[in-house]
Amino acid sequence: MVRPLSVWKFSRRSGNLLTAGSKVSFCHCFLSLLGTANSKKSLRRRLMGSNDITQSPGRRGPTIVPIYKGPLKVGWGDGGADAARFRIRFPAYYYRGKLQIPLGGPMGIAELIIAILDLVGKVVPLVSKWLGRKTNGYSVWKSELTYWAARPRSIGRRFVGRDAELKATTDAFRHGNHVALTGGPGTGKSQLAAEFVQKSKRKGFWVSGGETPIQTIIALAPHLGIEREGRNDAELLFQVRRRLQALPNKTLWVIDNLADLDQLNGLLNEIGKVTLLVTSQDSREGVLPAGIVFQPIGVLDPEATVRILCRNDRHDSRQPVFRDLVNEVGCLPRAVEALAVQLSSPNENPARLLEELRESPNPLQFDRFQMQTAGLQIPQTESLFNALRRPVDALEPDTRAALAHLGYTADLPIPMPLALALTGLDGGAIVNFFDKCARRSVLSISGNEITLHSLTKALIAAISPARTLRITLERATRRLAEIDESGYPPPPDEFPHYEQLSRWAYTHIDQEDLALISFSNNLAINYSKIGHYDDSARIYAANLEVEERVFGPEHPNTLNSLNNLASNLSQAGRFLEAANSTDKP
Repeated sequence: MVRPLSVWKFSRRSGNLLTAGSKVSFCHCFLSLLGTANSKKSLRRRLMGSNDITQSPGRRGPTIVPIYKGPLKVGWGDGGADAARFRIRFPAYYYRGKLQIPLGGPMGIAELIIAILDLVGKVVPLVSKWLGRKTNGYSVWKSELTYWAARPRSIGRRFVGRDAELKATTDAFRHGNHVALTGGPGTGKSQLAAEFVQKSKRKGFWVSGGETPIQTIIALAPHLGIEREGRNDAELLFQVRRRLQALPNKTLWVIDNLADLDQLNGLLNEIGKVTLLVTSQDSREGVLPAGIVFQPIGVLDPEATVRILCRNDRHDSRQPVFRDLVNEVGCLPRAVEALAVQLSSPNENPARLLEELRESPNPLQFDRFQMQTAGLQIPQTESLFNALRRPVDALEPDTRAALAHLGYTADLPIPMPLALALTGLDGGAIVNFFDKCARRSVLSISGNEITLHSLTKALIAAISPARTLRITLERATRRLAEIDESGYPPPPDEFPHYEQLSRWAYTHIDQEDLALISFSNNLAINYSKIGHYDDSARIYAANLEVEERVFGPEHPNTLNSLNNLASNLSQAGRFLEAANSTDKP
């Protein structure tokens, strides 16, 4: 029996182990061939001399087919007195595709295992020594790493509606970039990050972001096996930096709820080969350094949110009531999930839940949203109402006061001229306002439009003082008057916001209030300018009743409204109603 040979110690004196008709294994063939050749000429002769390397047909065992038919290139390295190291290069076009050298039974397998173990025993100390030189004597393999200790659990197949976001994140990492997932509270950024980690199978760490880059880095210490007790921040920072530099390639560091994206400029200099995945409410794309992909996370599409509502299979997702439910909460994942928890109760009915939601002054004042924290996919310490309120409360008082006037608009993008008119800001003040709000993801800016989520608007309207609505009404009236005086056609995309403001005003302000009367008249004038005579007549008819009570039937304002009503009815082709409107009782 041929004794096994070591991968790293090939004896030059072991004799020719490869002879015609020998019963050999792959391990024998490779190792003995290198071990018995003590020169280029000898090795070439053994490979090229004859075709007697193949086994005779009558014998049992492996068949070794010669596959090399060309010049052999052998390089000698430096070795000990008893060892030789070889560098053999076989050009690819010399292979004939007839390699048939299976392992020769248990003996061959044992030899292969011995060779692999010996190779590992040689390579590991070398790599460890190299790593020690690279990291000032620290080897990451010696630390007690704790992977994904604080990561939220994956929900598997119940995670729906984010396929595009998952693919975009995967593509960004494939191209060597870092990723920042940004969005408002309740959009599901953390769950998206958790699902990506689960699907990627990468090793890494999950920490919560700190207020400063130093706090964020130090938060990683327990996961790297660094004891915090008895060490100050400077010592912890030094140890974490060393170990970050020693972490292997493709290690993933998830920083959840990073307060400020400005921190990333400092963090990128400390992470070595580690890849960053950041979630944040800061939606300022312009502050991100190169190499970080900005990925905004918005609300889900209606189909996905309905699937979340019906995830327990107790309800038929085809019922229209579920589409109405998700529309009431603007398809916000956190709100939909809270509704799903309610619907999981055997005694809960979706129609009754929708009725209660609509009876609330606004969706966020729905009592269940102000209390619901249990049963969610990611455990929460605060209700949806408080989660949405926290970033608004974090704004400076002046910024919060300007933002309040946008809470009475429709659930549509707000044109920039209307936003300027309602906030009362311009120039540098409006730029500063947008920057502070975007840092908290309270609003987002796209081109010449501003977007606030419907629940954020509901929150702002719920917590704003009563006088805020009246001030907003007065500013909208001035905006409408300016449009009328300009001679240009009114922008059609502003009218839905005026209508929503009008609905708020009619339910929260006395209808005989002069500010509401003035606003309504200006809105009717602008409707008439764009040819919406029916809408204009509707507003004039409602105002006429109020003005007759406030001013009297013969007052000039009342008579002017009566004349405008008749004119718009005529323009709309409703001539009989126009004639009847001018008849005096």
